Amino acid sequence: MPVTANPDRSIEQLLSQATAIGESAVAHRAQSERDRRLAEPVIDAMVSSGLLRIVRSRRLGGLEAEPRQYLEVIREIARHDGSAGWIFGVLSIHEWLMSYTGAQLQDDIWGSDPDAILVDSIAPVGRGEAADGGFRVTGCWRFVSGIEWCSWVAVNAMTQLPDSPGPEPVVFFIPRREVRVQDEWHVVGLRATASNTVVLENAFVPAHRTMPLARVAASGRPQGELLDDGPLFRVPFVPMLALGLFPVSLGGAQQALDAFRRWTAERVRPYSQGEQAREAPGPQNVFAEASTRWDAAHALAVRYTEEIYELGRAGASAIDDATRARFFAWRSWIARSSAEVTDRLFLEAGGNALFEDHPVQQAWRDTHGAAQHVSIGYGDAITSRGRTSFGLPGHPLM
Repeated sequence: MPVTANPDRSIEQLLSQATAIGESAVAHRAQSERDRRLAEPVIDAMVSSGLLRIVRSRRLGGLEAEPRQYLEVIREIARHDGSAGWIFGVLSIHEWLMSYTGAQLQDDIWGSDPDAILVDSIAPVGRGEAADGGFRVTGCWRFVSGIEWCSWVAVNAMTQLPDSPGPEPVVFFIPRREVRVQDEWHVVGLRATASNTVVLENAFVPAHRTMPLARVAASGRPQGELLDDGPLFRVPFVPMLALGLFPVSLGGAQQALDAFRRWTAERVRPYSQGEQAREAPGPQNVFAEASTRWDAAHALAVRYTEEIYELGRAGASAIDDATRARFFAWRSWIARSSAEVTDRLFLEAGGNALFEDHPVQQAWRDTHGAAQHVSIGYGDAITSRGRTSFGLPGHPLM
C-alpha cells in the first residue's frame, strides 16, 4: 500500500494514526490470536500510515520524530493491543538503526522498495567466519519478531574481524528469502507477534552488510561514513534501541486499566444482593492504586525520553557506565511496574478474567510477555545500577 509520508506531523496527528492502527488490531484480535500472527489488515495499516518511518531519518524519507513522540505512539497502539504495539515498535526501531549502517546497505534494503521491512535478533548466538569478500554465517535465533512480514533480517553472531583481538558481536543483514523460518511460536503472551525462529547454515554475507554491534553501542556513532547527524542519531545507542520495546508494557497496563474500569462498571457482585462492583471499596482501591502506579511509570518514561534526547542534542552519544545503568534500571522498572499493575487488576477482576478473550487477561499476558525481553530484564538492570554506583562494571547490554 502507498505510504503517506509527511515529516511534519503534529503529535495529535501521530496519535490519531496510532489509534487507528490500534483499533484495526482490536477489530481483528480474535483472528490474530488464533493464527498467532497479526492479521494482514493490521500490518497494512502500519505501512500505509507511514508511521513505521517515525524514527527513520528524513534523508531516507522518514519522520525523524523525537523520542517522546515515539514513546507515546507505541504506547497508544499497545493500549489497544499488545501484539500490535510490539510489532510496531520492533519494525520501526530498525528504521532508526539503519542510520548506523553504510549507504550501500541502506540502498540494498530500501533502494527498490522504500517500505521494505527489516527485523533482527540481537542475541549473539550465531557464528561468523571470514570468507572471500565477506563472511559465512551459521546459527539459530529465536524470538525474531516480525519475521513473517519482513524483506530483510539481521542476526547477531560472534565473529573475528580483521582489526579485533578476538571474536565480537557482529550483526549481519540478510534477505528474508535466504533464511529458514521454524514455526515455534506457541506462547502465553504476545501471541500474535509470530516471533518465530530463524536458521542459517553457512550463508554468505557481503562485508558491507555487517555492523560491529558492540563498537556502535559503545560509541553511539556509525563505524563508517556519518550520513545522519541530527540529535536523534546522537542519543545513547542502547537506551534508544530499547525505546522500541518498553513502551509496550506501559500501553498494556493502560489497556488493563481501561478494560478493568469498563468491566467493573458493568459487573454485579454475586452474593451481595445485586450490589454493583463499582460501589465496592475493593475494586475502587485497586483501581486507584494501579492508576497511580501507572502515572508514576509513565512519568519516568517521559523523563527517560527527555534525558536521552538532551544527550542527543549535546552530542553525548557515548555515556559512562553509571548513566547507562540508570537508563537500564529505569526502563526495567517501568516494565516491571506495568506488569504489577496488570497483576493487581487481574486478581481483582474475578473468575471471568480467566477466559482467554477477557480484555484484562489479554493485557495481563501481553504486558508480562513484553517485560521478559533481555533489554529490560529487571534483575540485570537493578544489579547493574547497584554495581556501577560503586565503580564496578554492569551488564553488557546497558
